Amino acid sequence: MDEILEIKHSNKKQIGFILLGLLLMTLGSLHFLDVNFFKAGYSYIFILVGLGLAVSIYFNMKKQDGKAAMIFNEDHLIYNPEKNLFVEWNDIESYSEYNLSGTRYVLIHLKDIEGFISKQRDLKFQEKMKRALNTFNTPVVLNTQFLEISTEKLKEEIHKRLYKVANS
Repeated sequence: MDEILEIKHSNKKQIGFILLGLLLMTLGSLHFLDVNFFKAGYSYIFILVGLGLAVSIYFNMKKQDGKAAMIFNEDHLIYNPEKNLFVEWNDIESYSEYNLSGTRYVLIHLKDIEGFISKQRDLKFQEKMKRALNTFNTPVVLNTQFLEISTEKLKEEIHKRLYKVANS
């Protein structure tokens, strides 16, 4: 299994959220043109939420420009290359899909959950994993919302890699 797969962040999906932010700002700004769709307080909320969304996604895009969001290699699923967070294929028991409020997640079920969490050096990330464990019953939760891969393709790739590991 020499094949390395790098999954990048999807600029198209992120640009969609920037446009949503700009639309919210525009709707909020209509109040100042005496077009009263909402009460004044709601207009300010639309402006602030839209601005926050557009700016945060824009700077997130700049920070991630050209970097891999997830890497599949022979030995590991690197699910956060920036922080060097990975799980070895041999440590994965199974995977499943979970749908929460319309957002699809791929859950990676591990053979030794407590051992995996205790290996993490970053205490903040350990806490994040414990919250994921409480919510999803696993510390490794993958979301393809801003990636250049669909949930179906991600599951296919994980299945293919786990099959190769199990039969080697």
